[in-house]
Order: sequence, then structure tokens, then C-alpha cells
Amino acid sequence: MRSIMVCAVLLLVASLCPVAAGQELIGLRIEGPEEVIENSVTYYKVFAEFDNGEEYEVTLFSDLSVDPGTHAQIGEFGDFETFEVEENVVETIKAKFDFRGRSEIAELDVTIINVGPAGFALDFDGKDDLATVPHSPDLQPTEITVEAWVKGDAVGAWHSIIVTDGGADEQYGGYALQYTWRNNGRVTFAIMDRRDFFVAVADTSPTSRYLGEWHHLAGVYSASGQYASLYVDGELKATVSDLDREIEYNVSDLTIGNNSVRDQDFEGQIDEVRVWNVVRRVSEIRCSMNVRLRGDEPGLVGYWRLDEGGGQEVHDLSPFGHDGFLGVNPGPEGDPSDPTWVLSDAPIEEGVCEPVNCDLIRKFKIKCRGGLLKALVKSELSEGTELTIDNNGELFIMTINRKGKGKLKWKNQTGLHTVFIDDCPEHVKAVNCGS
Repeated sequence: MRSIMVCAVLLLVASLCPVAAGQELIGLRIEGPEEVIENSVTYYKVFAEFDNGEEYEVTLFSDLSVDPGTHAQIGEFGDFETFEVEENVVETIKAKFDFRGRSEIAELDVTIINVGPAGFALDFDGKDDLATVPHSPDLQPTEITVEAWVKGDAVGAWHSIIVTDGGADEQYGGYALQYTWRNNGRVTFAIMDRRDFFVAVADTSPTSRYLGEWHHLAGVYSASGQYASLYVDGELKATVSDLDREIEYNVSDLTIGNNSVRDQDFEGQIDEVRVWNVVRRVSEIRCSMNVRLRGDEPGLVGYWRLDEGGGQEVHDLSPFGHDGFLGVNPGPEGDPSDPTWVLSDAPIEEGVCEPVNCDLIRKFKIKCRGGLLKALVKSELSEGTELTIDNNGELFIMTINRKGKGKLKWKNQTGLHTVFIDDCPEHVKAVNCGS
């Protein structure tokens, strides 16, 4: 009776329920998405159908409920609120509407999607999509590490930007982590000085090998060490050394998925973008690449999880708060250069990156006889601990056994070798394997 009375009053005062006399109610339907994510609020509408072919929204005049109501609830305004779920579940929205002695009932099954530990990502169309972070000197350090998780759909043409502050050509200055650079078909980390200098550190494997799968990319530039390096999935792919000129910047925005003039586009998904003002060691990159950061890690100057899942903003979770926006302007949704929010299945999870406790390493020694080079560790580290060993710039994994020991061997070695534990660089040794 409530809906009839309300409709009757509204007919008299404002025609907000414009049902003419003599019309009969013949149907009811619920309008809204059939899939929603956990921990969200989505609005649904109820429409009544009448025998004259007309249809009116009657959400406020309907009795709304959810069955079984374990993972969701609905308010009188059609606000469907979902709770956290461990896996995808179905809840049924029910609506009942009474009019002039006749009742109609409608139901809509809604699947509540478990978002998963990786949250969301941005999907770029390979045409003009990008995300923009307004210019800040904080994002233009003299020493830098840039990281991102990437799942590409295409290699791209000429340049394909993942993250850049500046551009991909030397006149722009800055840095660029790219899916391809100057049509080389290789993941590349480029640095520039705004004049005639650039260095492009390119992967040894073609980008086409990575298509359709998530991969972690990292570019590192050290002004003091005069080198730049590229890592894919924590593996060193290439290094350029003896760089005698430094990176230079212009007054540019940081952009994700494209450059500021939208002609160096990326096609695919990007997640977990990080910018540091320090040179990160490979052991540090490996330790944290699969876990979410807190946001207050030393040296972190930009951290975009890209987990908003909707709207125009991309929030920086570092202490610097360099928030950005989708497309070329922060206005309402609908900018044609806005990338799309999608659920992410990148291999990222909640957790803590536990660095190696270097105080537990009791002995590190190397020896070389007859071209056989050995590296030995004695420690109190737990079984299964992995140490990254650097042998003349090549990286190897040493696994600690149940006795706290680890060993690596290299055959046919010659000349001088400098070997150190990347996790604990104070443990360094040198030996000459002869000719």
C-alpha cells in the first residue's frame, strides 16, 4: 500500500509517478550491471511496465531486498553495497512493487567479483591513451630507478612508452622505460640530456617473447657509477657503462602509457609504477617486485599502485603525493585519451620484503684453481635463503642449505674476477684466475 499511496500523492503534487488512470501494471524489471566488485557500492533502478507500453522508474516505491544477503545489502535508493568475498559469489536483488491492488516481483542475479591481491590496472588502447602526473622536480632525480609491471598486447611501432619524464628522443631529455625504442622491438631504458646525447639500454630478447603475459621491468641509472642497466623479472638484461655525461630534464610531466603529445603509445596493461631517487641493487628489485610497498621506503619518490578501479585520479602513495589523472586533463570521465580500469592478475600480493640479514653471514670466500672459480658462504641464514652473487657483472643465485652454507662454481675462468654478494655488498672478494 505504501507505493500506491506515495504514487497517488505524487500524482497530485508533481506528476513524479506519472501513471494515468486506468493503466494496469503488467511487469517489473531491475536495471544495473550483472557483475560488480567486492567492497563497492553500485546503484540499481527498478522500472514498472504498464499495459499502454509505458515504463516508469519506481525504485523509491519498491520493496528491495537481497537473497541470501550474506555478501551484500541494498538500500531504499537502490544502493547495492558489497562486502569482501574470498571467491566470486552470486547475490540476488529482489524488488516488489504494488500498484492498485496488483503486485509484480523482479529478480536480478549479480555476481560479486573477488578483486584479488593485485587489485586493478590500467589498460591502454595503443592509440592515444595515457595517464599524466604533473611536473615535479622530485620525479627528476640525478640517480634513478624506474619500475613497472607490464602485460603488452603488441610490440608497438617506433616508440612505445611505459613510463617517461621527458620523452623518448634526446631533445626532450629525461628518461623513458619503453616496450620498444626506435622500432628496435626490444624493451629499452633510455636516458637523455636534451642535446645530442642519449643511451638506450636494450633487452637481449625481443619484446614479442613477453606479449600476453605479465613481466616486471626496471631501469636503473647511476650518475656516480656512470652506468645504466635494464632488468626484466629481476634478471639483468643489459648494462651500458662509462657514461661521461649526466641525464638532463626539461619542465615536463611524468606520463604512463604514452608521452605528453600522445604519439608514442603503448598497447596493453600497466600496474605498480614506482620511481626512486636511488640506484636499487638487483637484490632489492627482486625482493620487492612481487609485493606491495608500504609507500615510505627510503628513496621512493613516486608510487602509483593504479588500484583506484574507477574515476579520473591515480594516487601517489609515496610521501610526496604526486597524484595524477587519466588522459590529458583531470576533468570528468569521457576524455578519449583515458585508459580503462581493469582487474589485474599481475603476480603482486600483500607481504613484506625481508632483506637478507647480512650480520648472519659469517664467512665469504672465493678461490680459483685451474680455471675453476668457487664462491663459498658460511652463515646462520635459514635454509632456502637466496643470495644474489655478482661475478664481474654477471648475476647468479646462491641458495643456502640447511647447514647455513652456500656454494657456486664457474668453469673455464680467466683473468681478474671481482665477486660480491649483491644483498650485502660489503662482502666482496677479488681473485686472479690467470690466463
